[in-house]
Amino acid sequence: MNRLPRILLRLDLLPAVNSVLDQAVAEQGLEVSICRVSTKSGYRRAVTAEQPDLIVFGGALSSAQILAEVEMARRILPRVEVLCVCADLEEEAAAESSTAGSLDWVAQQPYSRLLRELRRAVENSELRIQGDLWQARYDDIFENPLIGIEQVTPDGRILKANAALAKIFGFSSAQELVTTVTDIGTQLYCNAQDAMEMMWGLEKDGAVQNMEVKIKRRDGAERWISKSVRAVRHKAGGLLYFEGYVQDITAHKELEVKYLRAQRLESLGAMTESVVHELNNHFAPILMFAPLLSTRLSLERLEEIARIIELSAKRGSDMVKKLALYGRKMQGAQCEQTAPSEATRTVLPG
Repeated sequence: MNRLPRILLRLDLLPAVNSVLDQAVAEQGLEVSICRVSTKSGYRRAVTAEQPDLIVFGGALSSAQILAEVEMARRILPRVEVLCVCADLEEEAAAESSTAGSLDWVAQQPYSRLLRELRRAVENSELRIQGDLWQARYDDIFENPLIGIEQVTPDGRILKANAALAKIFGFSSAQELVTTVTDIGTQLYCNAQDAMEMMWGLEKDGAVQNMEVKIKRRDGAERWISKSVRAVRHKAGGLLYFEGYVQDITAHKELEVKYLRAQRLESLGAMTESVVHELNNHFAPILMFAPLLSTRLSLERLEEIARIIELSAKRGSDMVKKLALYGRKMQGAQCEQTAPSEATRTVLPG
């Protein structure tokens, strides 16, 4: 059963932030486990004991204090998600500037944006938890294998097998497997060419290591095995038989697909986050300076503000065009053919 994402709220002197975050969690219907701390010592203990997936900072902490505490947390939890909540947009802009974009900041207002950022951070945490779970199951399969053992003649007849091998191929006993199968290449392999390739490897090197083969069980079901084979010879050098070690890796192959999919989703989430962050940087000056156009400023000052707004709008527009171009390039292409990191380099300036 998957565990809930663990959120650590690092609060300092501002109860309003606490209530706003509680409201956001409730309104979004987020299933999370929350731990609240208000002191530096309590924070250090909670990072170690709770192992949070997401740390939310809010209150009167300075950006320098937050940077130091995030650095401490990431020494213990390198992949922990961090979200910093500010009182208003002006404070957010100042904090973004002082931390040079190394942390994500969001103002309490507009409230809808805080909701989106909180949900995004929690969803990223859920993806990491799911990926870690699949990784643990993936490792367990290989740390606790059930190995089938066989002795096979050069013409593909099984001389001897153990119960684990019979189970892998869907037979009730090793004896049934030995008496039924007269040619493993045609009766047990989905592709007889695999048996020929294995023989070529044995003739060339005397052994084959971890060759992946798709097999058909007695009931017709298809499975995947990993097979290592060596030639066993008598003292005079003549070939006696081939000894093989067989491992059912079907579950591993299925988990590998799921695990890689989870990794792609996490990477895609990181790419989207980078793009959104960059767009916010371009549009922030427009939001900050547009209201000043209706005030009584000197013509020189108004022209300067207009130039800043025009430049920010052009940069934002260029990025949107790059995103549209990238989207058209990707139409009809398989997701695996382009890595998220490549997509990030395509749309972000650099």
